[in-house]
Amino acid sequence: MFSGINNTIKRDNYRWVIWAVCALAFLIVFFHRYALGVVAEDLGSELHLSGTQLGNLISMYFYIYAILQIPAGILADTIGPRAITVSGMIIAGIGSFILGSSTIPVTAYLGRFLVGLGVSGILICILKIQTLWFKPKEFATVLGLTSLVGNSGGILATTPFSLLVMNIGWRSSFYVIGIISILIAGLLWLVVRDKPEDLNYSSVLEHTDENNNIDIKSGLLYIIKDKSTWVNFIILAGIMGTIMSFSGGWGVTYLMHVYDMSNDAAATQVLIFTIGVLIGSPIMGRVADLFGDRKRLIQVGSLVFTVVWGYKVIAMNNILPMYQLPIVYFLAGFFGIFMMLTHAIIKEINPPKFSGVAISVINIAPFVGTVILNFVIGWVLDLTWQGEFVNGARLYEPENYQYAFLSYFIVSLIAFIFSFYINETKRS
Repeated sequence: MFSGINNTIKRDNYRWVIWAVCALAFLIVFFHRYALGVVAEDLGSELHLSGTQLGNLISMYFYIYAILQIPAGILADTIGPRAITVSGMIIAGIGSFILGSSTIPVTAYLGRFLVGLGVSGILICILKIQTLWFKPKEFATVLGLTSLVGNSGGILATTPFSLLVMNIGWRSSFYVIGIISILIAGLLWLVVRDKPEDLNYSSVLEHTDENNNIDIKSGLLYIIKDKSTWVNFIILAGIMGTIMSFSGGWGVTYLMHVYDMSNDAAATQVLIFTIGVLIGSPIMGRVADLFGDRKRLIQVGSLVFTVVWGYKVIAMNNILPMYQLPIVYFLAGFFGIFMMLTHAIIKEINPPKFSGVAISVINIAPFVGTVILNFVIGWVLDLTWQGEFVNGARLYEPENYQYAFLSYFIVSLIAFIFSFYINETKRS
């Protein structure tokens, strides 16, 4: 009796060690995701990139990330999260070195591609580990904590990264993050285990036989044919795509061009956006687990997010008074992150043995949304550009950004409408 209790206590303690190391890797994932936003001006100038080319470089990460979500989910369900996370962080580190040494667009694209390739399976593996090491009633809370740590990487990729770039240059800065990525890979190998049974701990699943004889093809078909998958997919694509596109791509350059801010001042404004995400993440998870009504939280979050972008882009012509910028960005980040609850919904309406595949399908959405939005925004900026250059980079006027950022409002409104069609399971 006592040995069983002791076994459970050890398992429940060690799972947090595993989670902490995986969350650290997820922090680096977010840093890689948003880091180009800070150096976009430098890249555009040194590599002579147009708005469309710069948008494509930023999106290269998201292209490969989105394409590999389902394969990564299948691998998480079959060979396990440990091997994927370790190899992925090594590849991301190599990609960061290549990006930092780029002198032509082709090598920059290659470096960004390898970074996206390496980190593409990290979140899926973390959520798979959460499924196997944590109880269902804890899932949304741990999801919120994971989002909190991950988005801390987004914060590090704003003002702190801008200061690092100012001191050692953007190339050396990418070398540093490459080294850190590879060191974390070693830590993952030492600490992470795919499931409690690997350390002779008891399983947290009530029916452990559900993980045997996995038929990936039938599971994938089941998930794809479920209309709930696509409702949640569209919501995530619209709002998380907007967050990632603005924070990781266009936010800093927009503020520099429209408000004549320095790079670090613009990065600080985007940092406030990310702080909203950071604070909203654990609150979202805890409230969802306490009350169980995830649909209502998603509806509220998507409504506020849509109103914020409508006010900014349409009512105020995309030129807010300076004192309103931090308020608007904080609200957008705080309520926008509520969309992460779609992961918990998808996880619960699908069998545990297919959790990796189910999450991988839905996790494609933010990156599809980001890629589409980055392309549209870059295309609209180039279409409306009036031919001016500053320090070798294209200069876009406020009205150029207003036309481009209308896409943020439109996709947010679509996400809000689809939130009324969510189906979720409710625990007693």
